[in-house]
Amino acid sequence: AVVSTQSTGLRVLYDTSNLQGDNQYTCYAPGQTIQAYNGDYAQQYTCLAGDVLTNSLSDYLTKTLLKDAQKRFSQVLSVVRPITNITLSTGNCGFGPGINVPAQYAIGVDQADIVVFVTSRPILTQGVLAFGGACQWDQYERPIAGQLNISPS
Repeated sequence: AVVSTQSTGLRVLYDTSNLQGDNQYTCYAPGQTIQAYNGDYAQQYTCLAGDVLTNSLSDYLTKTLLKDAQKRFSQVLSVVRPITNITLSTGNCGFGPGINVPAQYAIGVDQADIVVFVTSRPILTQGVLAFGGACQWDQYERPIAGQLNISPS
């Protein structure tokens, strides 16, 4: 993307579509069996009550935590804004199994400087509450897509 010379607050688009329907990796009920990752290694895992992504937790993540983070990031982080919309490559993005980037992002993302794909999958490493990182960059090596996984426990 060609960039302007104007520096403005970072616009983060949180894609929370993987909070629902991610049955292979997200716990929706105690006793459910999923694929969980400990680093890069997958293993079968039986969900405990504390691993479950409840409706209230999903609402808190989407309506409170991520909205507050978005507001704060736009206040404290500034970027030289691209003149054109960012476009993402389809395919895998993230860690462990990651997520599949939906085709809609390949045609351009309006009003965003970065897309963060949010998941809420159990984290098997003790003491780790969340992890994330970039998975796609523009031609200037600026991150334009990433995954953020927040443990439901």
